[in-house]
Amino acid sequence: MELFVPETEKIILSQKRPFEVKAGETGKVSFQFNVSDKYEGLAVRMVADGGLFSDGEQRYLLVLSNKQKLTESILLDVNGKGTFTYSLEALFNHHSRSVSRPQMWVEYTAHPIWYAVQALKVVSNPENDNALSWASAYYANALLAHLAKTEPRIADSLEVDNIDAQLAEAVLKLKDLQLEDGSWSWYKGMAGSLYMTTFITQLLARLQQMTGTSLQRGVLQMYRNAATYLYNQVEAEVQRIDDALKQGTVSILPSETTLQYLYMHALDKTLPMQQDIQLTLMTLMTKQPDAFTIYGKALSAIILQEAGKEAKAKEFLESLMQYSVMTQEMGRYFNSPKAKYSWFSYRIPTQVAAIEAVKRVANEEKTQEEMKQWLLKQKQAQVWDTPIATTHAVYALLTTGADALADKGASLIKIGKEKIQTSADGLGYINRKIQGNVMNLKKATVVKESAGIAWGAVYATFEEDLDKVSTQGNALKVERTLYVDGKPVADDDALKQGTVLTVRLTVTADRDMDFVQVKDERAACMEPVDALSGYRWNNRISYYQETKDASTSFYFDQMRKGKYELEYEVYVTSSGIY
Repeated sequence: MELFVPETEKIILSQKRPFEVKAGETGKVSFQFNVSDKYEGLAVRMVADGGLFSDGEQRYLLVLSNKQKLTESILLDVNGKGTFTYSLEALFNHHSRSVSRPQMWVEYTAHPIWYAVQALKVVSNPENDNALSWASAYYANALLAHLAKTEPRIADSLEVDNIDAQLAEAVLKLKDLQLEDGSWSWYKGMAGSLYMTTFITQLLARLQQMTGTSLQRGVLQMYRNAATYLYNQVEAEVQRIDDALKQGTVSILPSETTLQYLYMHALDKTLPMQQDIQLTLMTLMTKQPDAFTIYGKALSAIILQEAGKEAKAKEFLESLMQYSVMTQEMGRYFNSPKAKYSWFSYRIPTQVAAIEAVKRVANEEKTQEEMKQWLLKQKQAQVWDTPIATTHAVYALLTTGADALADKGASLIKIGKEKIQTSADGLGYINRKIQGNVMNLKKATVVKESAGIAWGAVYATFEEDLDKVSTQGNALKVERTLYVDGKPVADDDALKQGTVLTVRLTVTADRDMDFVQVKDERAACMEPVDALSGYRWNNRISYYQETKDASTSFYFDQMRKGKYELEYEVYVTSSGIY
């Protein structure tokens, strides 16, 4: 046996073994050698020589490195004006001496609120021909037109020249999708939808709040017609409630759809509402505050506050905030099953309603900023691919707390001898490689000139020995366990060729995430039992599983907060130490 470098034919190892094999039979010869990571690939030549006759073959061997390429990061989460210092001690695997090829980058966004403004531009050009998309497009374009007048940086950073034409098209589409009774159908030809009509009417009510102006005439009439339709549904529900109460029903609450109409009326007192119906519904609301979801509590607090029942509104708000949690990285949010109102499991509408409740009832700017921080963090880890998520979030980000778009302060980032200044306009985004001996850098400092949220990270890339890689990070944790016959394999257990192992990956996410890849690299002695890639459904989650020569990857469109177990099987194909 000869091992040689394919490019140069240089022989780096040669071994001989005697063997005997009878005619028509198969023989076996074993060679042992230690693999060096000096070469990424080698070739092996085997020659069997019987004196009068010889035969041989050769093939390439890929050498899988015993080092792992890693990227680690330290988050630079900044909230408010001041100087913030971050330790870089954990980078480079806690500055391990066996690290090779170390490099460092810093990435930072001074004004992440502008991501929300950019998201508006995406929503303004709908990809689907339905009422939800066209209403969101009208909302986004009307809001962009308003912001372009009040904030010149909007016009400078986004293309707003074609807004009038886009507004006109959205109005025509919405007219075409509204039925005679005032309801909107989702798509042309479908029946009127209470859900769609509620969403669109609420969107238009909020738009008036944000711009401080009435809707244009054609849209205003559609808005009035939709409100009449919704109010008729409210009256019908109140009649059903009265009938149920007469029959002895004790526990009964207004539906969240009715709460949404009451909320719209709180924003716009010109919408239809009879005083006795409003009183009936508010009386029912106040009897069982704990029966509502977080979303219901938030809407109720706003409704009661705007109706002059301030004491009751504060009770609802206090009950609401008891479910909130606060962390330095994520801000303030609701980690509760009661925060369940969502679209594709997003909790954004709930958070937005809660932020508005805090603003209208207590007007605590600090709490609002903490809750807006959670919203922006969702944008950091998710794609807002539904207009619902985007329009709700933009409403909260631009109408509550401090005026984020007015923030024109820059940030200064200091790492070693490097001093990096962000721009004061737009995102204030930078991505810079740090020069010099980065292994000696132990801290980063951010000096922020103004209030508001900013974020970034210091990234370290390097190669490290596999047995020295340690677990880091909290947002996404992966634990791997090997099993034989249902029993965990210990580090000192000897495995045999032909053994079937089950690889179990336990993945824990501390927040909702989109487009997640989990890559599991296999030892070189393992081959997958199922080599075909494809979609799988396992443990409440669907994913695409891709099998390659030395790894198995799992791709998730959406991974909601929680714990998941992924499994696949491998054969042990070679002897040795891996």
